[in-house]
Amino acid sequence: MSVSDDKKLELSCDHYKDTCHALLGFRRERNRLLVYLLLTSVAMLFQVYSTKDFWDLVSSLITTKLGSAAHVDTSFLTSVLWFIMLALWLRYTQSVAHMERQYVYLHSLETELSVTFDGTSFAREGKAYLQGYPLLANWAWSLYNVALPILLVSITVVQVIQEWRRSEQVNLQLGCDTLMFGAIVVTTLLFLHHLFAKN
Repeated sequence: MSVSDDKKLELSCDHYKDTCHALLGFRRERNRLLVYLLLTSVAMLFQVYSTKDFWDLVSSLITTKLGSAAHVDTSFLTSVLWFIMLALWLRYTQSVAHMERQYVYLHSLETELSVTFDGTSFAREGKAYLQGYPLLANWAWSLYNVALPILLVSITVVQVIQEWRRSEQVNLQLGCDTLMFGAIVVTTLLFLHHLFAKN
């Protein structure tokens, strides 16, 4: 069955709209994950610089929510914090990497579609967007993709060093936290490689 040129154009235009809409969803997810990452980073920093106050606050919150004065195992909750950080960071980097790949695909769609309109249409996300790219957009890209990874790794370096200093002996919890720290570093290096290897 052959498809007419008009039908092909209609399908391509619909696909372009769907791809743009999907990118909007990925952007929203990235922004939401960024907020969660920043909140988790603040919790880690609070724990590093004011350990007793941090655990007093956590105990108070748990007591308020659960209605009992249950003992809070700080080492377990520290590992939970590490796990949350790793999970959020992994998902964030996957989301950004997926967005970057989708933009490459979207640009190829725009190139195909613009041929039909003598190169004057379907350039919103590609050619038109990249022409005269504003300094503010470059700055925001640097914050999202360079400053954030450096900040995150710096916070986790301080956290893991503090845990090793405070630990009287190497145990399973310390080993798990160190492994999660290593996974965060590896994720960061792979993320940066993905972003800069294509340039």
